[in-house]
Amino acid sequence: MLIVDILQKIRGQALPRETGYAQDYREMETVKEFMDGRGVSILFVHHNRKMKDDDDPFNMISGTNGIMGASDTTWVLMKDKRSDGEVILYITGRDVEQSNTVTRFNKDTWRWEAVGEVAQLAEERTRAAYDQSPVVTTVKKLLEQSQSHRWSGTAKELMEAGKYIAKTYLAPDSQKLGYLIRDLEKPLFAYDGIVHLAKKTGGHGGKKHDFYYQNLDQFEEVPELKWTDI
Repeated sequence: MLIVDILQKIRGQALPRETGYAQDYREMETVKEFMDGRGVSILFVHHNRKMKDDDDPFNMISGTNGIMGASDTTWVLMKDKRSDGEVILYITGRDVEQSNTVTRFNKDTWRWEAVGEVAQLAEERTRAAYDQSPVVTTVKKLLEQSQSHRWSGTAKELMEAGKYIAKTYLAPDSQKLGYLIRDLEKPLFAYDGIVHLAKKTGGHGGKKHDFYYQNLDQFEEVPELKWTDI
């Protein structure tokens, strides 16, 4: 294998009236044909554009699509911050399976190590954050100790319950707790089948939050407790 670091060092001049795409494709294809004829692989190290593209990381490759179009396989390494310990390796090509893998550089072995697929890790980390959420802990405990497996109350009342159940403040204030509940609405339903409904109570425009399990038939009758009894 021949490694060229960086691609720009072997770039030539554009032909008369040649577009950027045509030049990129011609130069890449010329080198590729030369190396293929000798049974040698070539790896070009190239720069990304500074402008980020969250929809398609391959659009971040500096230059035109001609570079990628003439390549058999393309890898893009991307991270949000220079100081981030993990990067995402995006791979696509003609003869490889497309993948988006989170990788981490091991300073002891000087090797890049795969941590896991982006979607899988995102799901695992989302679930871990959900399980560790004091709001979730409080809601689940309130439903567990309720005979009807339903709890209704204001954000202020939920915050008060959180101090006893989760042993912490669920949020700086009732309004911010309302935002947290809104963000947790889908995970609560997806992971635990907990439905959340909110309705205005009138007066000062506060809301009453109603939590209950989607399928209440799965529970047996248990004595109802109050969160102050915990």
